[in-house]
Amino acid sequence: KNKYVYSYKGRSIAQMNFDETNYRIPHIDTSYRFQPFTSLLLDSINAKENVLLSGGTGTGKTTSLMQIAAHIKQPVTRINLNGETRLSDILGKMQVADGKTFFEYGVLPNAMKEGHWLILDELDFADPAVLAILHPVLEENPILVLKENAGEVIKPHPNFRIFATANSVGAMGDRAEAYDGTNKLNDAFLDRWQVVYVPNLLEKEEIRMLRSRFPGLQANHAKDMVKFANAVRANNGELASFTFGDNFSTRKVIAWAKKTKLYRDPIQGAKISWLDKMPLSEQTSILRILGTYFGKRTRKVKSINAGGFTLGKVSVPKLINPMDISFDAPKSRGRGRPRKDTANEKLAA
Repeated sequence: KNKYVYSYKGRSIAQMNFDETNYRIPHIDTSYRFQPFTSLLLDSINAKENVLLSGGTGTGKTTSLMQIAAHIKQPVTRINLNGETRLSDILGKMQVADGKTFFEYGVLPNAMKEGHWLILDELDFADPAVLAILHPVLEENPILVLKENAGEVIKPHPNFRIFATANSVGAMGDRAEAYDGTNKLNDAFLDRWQVVYVPNLLEKEEIRMLRSRFPGLQANHAKDMVKFANAVRANNGELASFTFGDNFSTRKVIAWAKKTKLYRDPIQGAKISWLDKMPLSEQTSILRILGTYFGKRTRKVKSINAGGFTLGKVSVPKLINPMDISFDAPKSRGRGRPRKDTANEKLAA
């Protein structure tokens, strides 16, 4: 038996794991940076509380749990809930194989028996009738009775914990309309959870995370990408009028940084990673704003039409078709002929 301990700002969590090769143990992400709410998480886990993480899309709700589990070699079972999730997905069902009938456990009884952490992602997207089966498991002395399996009674393994994530609960309730398809969770159900709000990363932490995750990313690019993201999050100035969705998430910033590193151009990275997903009517205006952040560090467009405006070295015509602008593809750093697959990419403006 090996004991694994993880500590964060005076809080510690320890685990005894019997099988380090368990495929459900997450891998440690060395670029991940734990945030202040981690203290609340560790307190709740140690107190054997049911934890519901609430926050915007892509803020790292599930990732925070996975990384704590990774550090203590704790197996994790995840299920993404939605309107199509059935009771049998949670509890299990009778199966027939080779002429024999047997009960196949669902994610809940299996996690309880094996001592896994169970993460219920997108809790507020599930049918309330399905969530009702969780009530006895969320009590102080949890228990599960499987009527489908001749009334089998399951008591949880000491390592078992149950977590959930949601976008429209608690502090996020005022923005629930931004998440189509979510269901309101009643008070009796919410009372069984310790709700922890997960905000976006602090500016300095987000910059450090990008630099750690993408070592080749220029420091000024990382800094300005995070500044732009925070301006969107705060609905500052012109950016308040655009449809960026519920949150310019850290997940979106990571995707942007990845493409920026690849093409060595933050505007091209923006177009590939998130700008082309926005309404065409907004893209030209957003390009203008991006130019105020990155205009002096962009690369040349292959062909430039007369008129228009300039983003650093990138000129954009007044009246543009989204397929009219193409950026140089990344150049080969090695010797010899460049690879054929580095052909120019045509990007929408």
